[in-house]
Amino acid sequence: IKNNPEKKYVDGIKPPWWKYNWDKEIKWVELTEPSLKYALYAFLGDDCNINGDRKKLKGSDYTIFPDYVVTLKDTKKPFTAWNKKERKTEQINGVIFEYDGDKHYYSMLKIESDNIKMKEIAKLKYRRIRIPFYYQLTKSIAKFIFDDLMFHFAGKKYFDENKYYEAIKKISKKNKGFII
Repeated sequence: IKNNPEKKYVDGIKPPWWKYNWDKEIKWVELTEPSLKYALYAFLGDDCNINGDRKKLKGSDYTIFPDYVVTLKDTKKPFTAWNKKERKTEQINGVIFEYDGDKHYYSMLKIESDNIKMKEIAKLKYRRIRIPFYYQLTKSIAKFIFDDLMFHFAGKKYFDENKYYEAIKKISKKNKGFII
């Protein structure tokens, strides 16, 4: 049935599933570069300093502006990571969290610059955790990042279910969203 003759459309076609119950005030809860900050503060905020100023990493020949640099507040117990070449643990300066958008996967220029950046960051005694754009902050992803990867790179586990729910609340409050 054509209700408006000026608009050309066909009735009876179902909208895609993601447009059901869609409200313009509500957005999906996504793990994006800005919302990654809320997850980092929820999980690491008690023990770590989180710097998200995108300042240049000192000591590098290249201009590296990491998204978030995480260092320990207590400098007496530094992060320790496993060095594969020397087969022993070594002290590291911190862990860098970076959110990788879609360009990091299809642009050869970005892929090559990421490879150079990875070598340079390792030379400066930092470790890097890359968060792909298709990750969402589910419980299993949060456990993988803040338990497994942080233990591998920093020697300490940070996942807690209460912290997970706190991160979800902060992200969904910021996005005015809901969780599916």
